[in-house]
Amino acid sequence: MSGNDAIERPTSSDPCPVCGHPMFEHAIDRSSHDFVLICPTDERLPLPANDGPLGELGMPASEERIEKLGRHRH
Repeated sequence: MSGNDAIERPTSSDPCPVCGHPMFEHAIDRSSHDFVLICPTDERLPLPANDGPLGELGMPASEERIEKLGRHRH
């Protein structure tokens, strides 16, 4: 793929998980190994709140880690 052949225009009216606009307003650049979603706006949906435990690096803990923490607290 090269040039305009690498740009895909989705036809779905489902909301974009990044900005919330319909997917048909977007483009997907497939010209490289890493695909790039091109949103039509700079607006972004807020990140969901995460009040759960954090792992060693400050990232949300995995389900496996949460289970392990629960076993050690008793």
